[in-house]
Amino acid sequence: MNEKALKTLEYSKIIQILENFATSSCGKDLCRNLTPLDNLSEIEIMQQETADALARIYQKGSLSFGGVKDIRGSLKRLEIGSTLGTGELLSLCSLLENTNRAKAYSRRENAEEKQDSLDDMFEILQPLTPLALEIRRCILSEEEIADDASAGLKQIRRTMKNTNDKIHNQLSSYVSGSARTYLQDAVVTMRNGRYCIPVKAEHKGQVPGMIHDQSSTGSTVFVEPMAIVKLNNDLRELEVKEQAEIEIILSNLSQYAAENLEAIEDNLKVMTQLDFIFARALLAKAQNATEPRFNTKGIIDLKKARHPLIDKHKVVPIDVRLICATNADIRRMGDEGSFRQDLLYRINTIEIHIPPLRERGNDIILLAEYFLDRYARKYKKEMRGLTREAKNKLLKYTWPGNVRELQHTMERVVILGDGSLLKPENFQFHVTPKQKKEEEIVLNLEQLERQTIEKAMKLSEGNISRAADYLGITRFALYRKLEKLGL
Repeated sequence: MNEKALKTLEYSKIIQILENFATSSCGKDLCRNLTPLDNLSEIEIMQQETADALARIYQKGSLSFGGVKDIRGSLKRLEIGSTLGTGELLSLCSLLENTNRAKAYSRRENAEEKQDSLDDMFEILQPLTPLALEIRRCILSEEEIADDASAGLKQIRRTMKNTNDKIHNQLSSYVSGSARTYLQDAVVTMRNGRYCIPVKAEHKGQVPGMIHDQSSTGSTVFVEPMAIVKLNNDLRELEVKEQAEIEIILSNLSQYAAENLEAIEDNLKVMTQLDFIFARALLAKAQNATEPRFNTKGIIDLKKARHPLIDKHKVVPIDVRLICATNADIRRMGDEGSFRQDLLYRINTIEIHIPPLRERGNDIILLAEYFLDRYARKYKKEMRGLTREAKNKLLKYTWPGNVRELQHTMERVVILGDGSLLKPENFQFHVTPKQKKEEEIVLNLEQLERQTIEKAMKLSEGNISRAADYLGITRFALYRKLEKLGL
């Protein structure tokens, strides 16, 4: 279906409503990229999936897929052996937890219940509960790793706490002790990652230590007392060790995830597909939709159909029946048994017969000139029309492909032709023996018509009106025939 048709149908608005029912970013992507299908087997598969998901919703309620994050980039990193960050591992854990909920949702209370089209998808899911629990045990948030993530990290952080306590005890003695008079404020602050106290500039010599900074006015200097320099150094070393231990923890978790990479990838694909399917089911539920029955006979029969973009409580349902056109002899096919006669009587309310192009000689030149103008503008060619001989050649051809063949013929000659007028040699037709025989019949009729018109013109001494009366046709029709025959 082309973009113009989709725009006319406001298809994008319907897709936007569908997208709102999906709860994962990957599921929303599938909704956003959905286009109308023309393969009946694919349509029937998707319809069955939607119907089965809707049945589950009515039975158990809806299933959320909000925990399914787009971790495709993280999985690629695992594939090449990279270590994931805390945020990436938490997103992976969220997927596994959501997978576990979906797996529980899929379980049937009664083993004798009939299976549906979604059972195979749910069967593929692997919650990998030990991996999810391990990630949750080690990572408290994107900014925090649990003390119990490893014995080494726990020991390092215990030592860090003891060191911190010693530093604060030392600094507290300065802040509340005899050095209080040398301080600008009785506070402990941090400069360049080290604990310092604010000393008045004129007393900086009274507090031995390292100066790390000064205030903008220069009245205060921030001194790290000599008594805590070693403690601060120890603390910095412990921080480096802590970071190294965290890297080891993240590396181990990443390795654990990489060992289950294939299962995680399957989980992501299936959960995304299920989100897409359940979004369609939720849309069907919201619109109180009915499952359509499709056919390959070109029949569209809508009963009490509602516009999907209008409130279902306000829209007026209508019945619509559309029958596609055919060039087959339906009645003969009914007699032969290749088309159901009862269906023929059902659909045959109004029958419209459109003659083939070869029986509409007056239309051939009109259509040829229309297509010539259309394709001349499209391909930027200076072509104004057809010579009389070219028109005669078009009129003599039987056009087994009808209007479409004429259209393609005109496009071809415009692309390949030169000059302002198209000539007979511009048109090359492939003529089968059957078509040749038909053309011979046409030529015989044309010769008879020519002789009759010539005789009428002779009797009327060239008077068009009297000649038309002799022939029993209108003056306009006679003009067209004279032009066609080159008289």
